[in-house]
Order: sequence, then structure tokens, then C-alpha cells
Amino acid sequence: SAQSDSLPLTAAIFATEPYYLRLLWIDDGQTQKALSRRNNVAENTTTAVIVAMERAGLVTRKRDPADRRRSIVRLTGKGRALRPKLIPF
Repeated sequence: SAQSDSLPLTAAIFATEPYYLRLLWIDDGQTQKALSRRNNVAENTTTAVIVAMERAGLVTRKRDPADRRRSIVRLTGKGRALRPKLIPF
């Protein structure tokens, strides 16, 4: 929306989200457990961040068809579009 476009980037996303976005830009389609491990944070912390990112339309979570206990996190177009704003060079 026009209003969210005018917000400073830091107001539009949580401080920890760029770490998850960066990992997904490098290797999209990771499990929540892998994202937790790679960010060196507890899985419940990752779950909270991923839920917020999902609500913001940055990622989707789908059950892994090979193992229904796992959730696969993928970027949406909106999540991919943030890359040049967060990594301008």
C-alpha cells in the first residue's frame, strides 16, 4: 500500500527478518529447523518470526510432502522484492 511504502524500512519489518530473508534469498525452500540452526536461534523464536513474515506476505509455509512434521519456508514475490531494498549493491 502507499502508506506502508512511505514507512521507513525498519518500521515495515522486524529487526530479525533480514537474517531469515538473506538465508532464503541464498537458498529458498528451507525448513524452519534449518533456518533456526543457520541463524543460531531457538526453533520457537524462528516460528514466531516466520509466522510474522507469513502474515506480512513475505513467505509461505507448506508441509513437506516427504515428512509432514516439517514445514518448508519459501519466499513470495514480495519477499524477493525486498532484496534490492535491503542489499542495494
